[in-house]
Amino acid sequence: MFQRILVPVDFSEQNQRSVEIAVELATAAGGTVHLLHIIEMIADSSIEEFGDFYATIEREANQKMELLLASHKATPIQIEPMVRYGNRVREIVQIANEQTFDLIVMNSHRVDLNNPTANLGTISYKVSMLVTSPVLLVK
Repeated sequence: MFQRILVPVDFSEQNQRSVEIAVELATAAGGTVHLLHIIEMIADSSIEEFGDFYATIEREANQKMELLLASHKATPIQIEPMVRYGNRVREIVQIANEQTFDLIVMNSHRVDLNNPTANLGTISYKVSMLVTSPVLLVK
């Protein structure tokens, strides 16, 4: 059912569970998992302006991506890592809508019952409201 799964990652500990779930779902369907990390840009700057800085961050992101993928090397499905630049929400939504994913798996925060609207500004909430694909939020 879920042939193409997108997993936006920020390299937090919670990402491992989202990746595991995506890999399980994709394996059952013979699909692919696409891991996406967005490097947030400094406002009103360009990659050329801070080239060395962004190159270092991208290198570190690729190393962290490899660590995240290490436990899934024997998985029979294809796992595609992607590192992009820009605004996290905008880039995730654009990639998700342009490349047509069957499912997006993202980390989410627990809802504080004393303040249930506190998480309405999170990346996962914004993405879930703006994409056309189904979204699975992992807590």
